[in-house]
Amino acid sequence: MGQMSVSATFLSPDQWQAMDARIKRVDEDRWLSSRYAPESERRRLIALYAFVYELARVRNVVSEPGLGAIRFQWWRDALAEISKGVAPREHDVVRAVAETMLPLDRLEQLIDGYEAAFEAQDRSIEPEGRLMQLACDLLDPEEARNWSEQAQRLGTIFAMARRLPLDHGHDVPPLEPFRIPSTLRPAAAHCVMARIYIAGREPGALKKRWAVLRTAITGRV
Repeated sequence: MGQMSVSATFLSPDQWQAMDARIKRVDEDRWLSSRYAPESERRRLIALYAFVYELARVRNVVSEPGLGAIRFQWWRDALAEISKGVAPREHDVVRAVAETMLPLDRLEQLIDGYEAAFEAQDRSIEPEGRLMQLACDLLDPEEARNWSEQAQRLGTIFAMARRLPLDHGHDVPPLEPFRIPSTLRPAAAHCVMARIYIAGREPGALKKRWAVLRTAITGRV
């Protein structure tokens, strides 16, 4: 799937602020990391996370496979329209995707992954590693290519750890110490929280902010 060929109708500052607040509410860990990105890259991350939130929450809205398929197809159709140069649908996330020019083919892969997890009723196969790879690529494509394998592993471990203790059926792989490249930290610094979640602790707001800040500065996970 290609990229759109016409200008999108931009979101207003208030709409961007509302979307940012939404991600803070539903995905504070990733939101905290995104604070360390320059504004333009931060908007791309927020648009990506808002898109993924719409896919992930299908499981909370419907339970029947047919109804889920309709919702996932709606997002495929929205991306296809952008690719063809059609004005984006009147949905803030669709317009944010168009405005920030997120790679549509990569987004479609995420749709496929979340739909497969929905159909299998298995959150462990949600494409969290692929999401981390894309977030890194939005910040620094060359470094992201070099760090692709680590990003895939880190994103998967973080997602599994955050679902504890709800996901007792899946063992979380060990998280060995390593350093995140500086340009990729706004997409990955929050993964330091995996250590806290694996330990069975629920951190408060201050501890979260300190942990992410420290990793954003040092890169140590």
